[in-house]
Amino acid sequence: MRFLVASLLAGSMQTALAYEVAPSLGSTAPLQATIDMGDRTKWPMVADLSWGPLANLAPIGRLTSSQRAAVFRNFKNRRAIAELPYKSINWTGTQGDITFIESYGFSVPYLFVLDGSAGDSMLTRDELRRVRARFPSRKIIMNTHTWVDDKAHVESIKDLVDGICIEYFPHNAPFNIALHVAPFARWAYTNKKILMFLMPPAPLETNFSEKVTRLARIVYEENKDLPKGWLQSDQFIFAPANYTFGASSLTYVPETSANTVLGAARALLLLRPELDAGPVDPDAQPKTNPIIPMLPLLLEP
Repeated sequence: MRFLVASLLAGSMQTALAYEVAPSLGSTAPLQATIDMGDRTKWPMVADLSWGPLANLAPIGRLTSSQRAAVFRNFKNRRAIAELPYKSINWTGTQGDITFIESYGFSVPYLFVLDGSAGDSMLTRDELRRVRARFPSRKIIMNTHTWVDDKAHVESIKDLVDGICIEYFPHNAPFNIALHVAPFARWAYTNKKILMFLMPPAPLETNFSEKVTRLARIVYEENKDLPKGWLQSDQFIFAPANYTFGASSLTYVPETSANTVLGAARALLLLRPELDAGPVDPDAQPKTNPIIPMLPLLLEP
């Protein structure tokens, strides 16, 4: 009987979850776009509710120390995903990219690894073994570009990674998103893996919020035969970005705009209920269910 009571109590105290949103700091926009993130009043909702940044250190590494601090301190959740090109890994000693991010008070539980010189930026099994051995306490997320061409390799290395990132332009046609992006969600759900949707804008983007939310809706619709609420999980992370072919026309702020990176992040947060993906702000929901009326009965001998 005590075991039953303990089980009910544990079950009643589970935290409500939802898919996550992690803005990418990597940018091909002018430096000022990143500097402007130092003003928290221009993105208060995303600053409070985002998972934390996907920290590509170009161009944020070029900002002054005070400008970097102003950007980083605005994230309420003090964790980051470190982007780590395979060729920049230091195989002995400290990894400068991680140390840099940690110096601003972040934990770095996830490493996003890629090889820009390889086909679809994926790592080989041997390379992934080396990364796993080099960073045994971190969760490894490998980049890829398309389900159609890359599914065989993704399937073959799933024992070596904690997750996959599908890097895809959300302005692509709905048919292409359904074919090249949506199947990764089923794979991640089935294999209990992290899935990050890394979404850069078009060079001359006009409505980035509409593009990223359309991608999320297509992914959801293409997988509607999965159990209801399948997207209500922090294993799914949407990462709107600000790099593209050539210079990006986007700014990061304000989040109230339909055509900024953090405006897109805000739109993804607001989309959660529509996709059966949990509340906009999970922390605002009750974390316990009342079970007091049951206790006298359960505690009887």
